[in-house]
Amino acid sequence: MQNKILYLFGLPGILILGLLLAQCDHQMTAPSSPSFQDSIALYRRTLLSAEQCKECHPKHYREWQTSMHAYAFVDPVFFALDSIGRQRSSGLLDQFCIQCHSPLLPLLGEKMAVGGKAMLPPIAHEGITCDACHKMVIDATPSRGVIALYADSVYRGPIPDPVPNDFHQSRYDERYNQSIVCKSCHDFHTPAGFFIERTFTEWQNSVYPGRNIQCQTCHMKSSPGKVAVSGPERERVHSHIMEGVDIPLVDFPGRDEMIQRVSYLLQYALKMSVFTPESIRRDTVFPVRVELSNTITGHNIPTGSIFERQMWLECLLIDQATGDTLLLSGDMDPNGDLRDQHSEYVQQGLLPLDSQLIVFRGVPLRNGKEIPFFWEADAIYDRTIPPFETRMIHFRIPIASTVQGPCKLRIRLLFRSFPPYLLRKIGLESLIPKLVTFEMERFETTLPVE
Repeated sequence: MQNKILYLFGLPGILILGLLLAQCDHQMTAPSSPSFQDSIALYRRTLLSAEQCKECHPKHYREWQTSMHAYAFVDPVFFALDSIGRQRSSGLLDQFCIQCHSPLLPLLGEKMAVGGKAMLPPIAHEGITCDACHKMVIDATPSRGVIALYADSVYRGPIPDPVPNDFHQSRYDERYNQSIVCKSCHDFHTPAGFFIERTFTEWQNSVYPGRNIQCQTCHMKSSPGKVAVSGPERERVHSHIMEGVDIPLVDFPGRDEMIQRVSYLLQYALKMSVFTPESIRRDTVFPVRVELSNTITGHNIPTGSIFERQMWLECLLIDQATGDTLLLSGDMDPNGDLRDQHSEYVQQGLLPLDSQLIVFRGVPLRNGKEIPFFWEADAIYDRTIPPFETRMIHFRIPIASTVQGPCKLRIRLLFRSFPPYLLRKIGLESLIPKLVTFEMERFETTLPVE
């Protein structure tokens, strides 16, 4: 008996390769070449919606339904940036972003027109759905998305002894317990070959591979339970919520729970230490040193789409006797923006530039100047913190002779996934109220004045 396994490559220059594998002697026969349309038809018959997995895997389905993988083809920021990118590149960007946000779409021979998805097959709307991961041909090439699928009824996964069932076959693949399954979408570069996300490489360059701490360790935590309703109890079943640092900016299943999960993850992402003199002296400059140590997280902080992230320090020093603010850095203008060059209030001279502001992010550059869209960059100013590295930040606060004291010092490390100015720039100002600023670390003390 023979099984037919079809690999369909859906990125530039689609290549179709049919392989016949003989189960009896494991010898490979000569390859066949079915027509493109026949191959598309086969995919449409074999690919299943997540809804069809729900009955046997209700827990996994509920978790995935709230995940950012399910949100990937719902996210209005994605659609806005994708549309802007293809227009500004005169179509060069093409389906580059789609291949990770809806990996089944190019494999079905479909293309999304600029800004439109209504006519696409329903399974494309599921984003990174069950079949995209559990039927994918795992490839270590970055920036490829899911390049191929097994067009059969076999689902691959991390269970070493899958229990047979009447709906589909199951096959153990140890790589589902390894970070390699994440690489093709979480290491990628622009069509011009310029790397813009290197989360996998950041992890690979750390000590975590040697300790066997994989992406799944933190982002797909395991617990006892059942993989399927009729299956046995197992010691380790992976969660499919896959929380990171992003949250839905529209009404979406599990948004409140995801906010709580992201908050928890960020509170244990790194260690902050604050050093100051024991007292404040008048007519001097009061020094504050903050150390941020990435001794916990297995990749840079922040990571991913670092051009959109903002992680920053807020420093507040108040004279409690008079209520005077001696320093405020890291605060927001009335638009919700930090007081940097992107603030409309700073641009118009309505508020001063925050000269001591420290923001950890990636800055896309072209010809040495910051640009708004990362895919057009020819260089990156990378202000992120790699694993097991520390960054020291110094605040210098002038203390006048009139300060009475005692003074209250508060340092907070804050994070949000998007700055408001970016949402306004891409026409999504209505989403700004949905942004959440997370407090990662906090330090407070009261200091006497001499």
